[in-house]
Amino acid sequence: MNYNKLYQRFIESRSKPIGYCERHHIIPKSLGGSDNSNNIIKLTAREHYIAHLILVRIYGSKMRLALWRLVNHPSHRLRVPARVYEKIKLKWREARRQEQKNYFKNNPRQRDRWIKLNLDGNQKAWNDPVKKAQRIKSITDSKVSTEWKSRMKPIYLAAWQRRKATPEYQLERIKRSQSAKLMWLRRKIQSRSRI
Repeated sequence: MNYNKLYQRFIESRSKPIGYCERHHIIPKSLGGSDNSNNIIKLTAREHYIAHLILVRIYGSKMRLALWRLVNHPSHRLRVPARVYEKIKLKWREARRQEQKNYFKNNPRQRDRWIKLNLDGNQKAWNDPVKKAQRIKSITDSKVSTEWKSRMKPIYLAAWQRRKATPEYQLERIKRSQSAKLMWLRRKIQSRSRI
């Protein structure tokens, strides 16, 4: 399949979305694209996700980080199925591992230095009682205060209530309940056939 043509047709066929939309660089910035208005298109969250999936097919590991950031960005309302999320993460991790492997293969001194720093640094930090106490204090202090929780709870609750009221959420709930019923029936039939 020619993903370049697919991407071009996909971008050309998009119209301005109604409601929530995200800005997408037609030519990604990591590949030399600019912030000019003729290089930016507004897409729905779903279309944005699809565009990045196609870009990963075209450019491979160069675009995996962009897809990973898109999926994990806190301001996006994109809901990714668990299997797709896992697949993206594993492929991104494999691409990252390969990049590191190639870098350390070409720079063996850097590899040895990196290993030494990580091993020595961690051992020193946990063996030294002062540094150990500082680390433990920073971990325990980073927990959210009860004041902040009480202040943010109504905000998060209101956002959740708004989301539950949308027709998309209702449709998603219906689909999930139907698929759960089907799965339950399949298991029941399988258990009867075993007897």
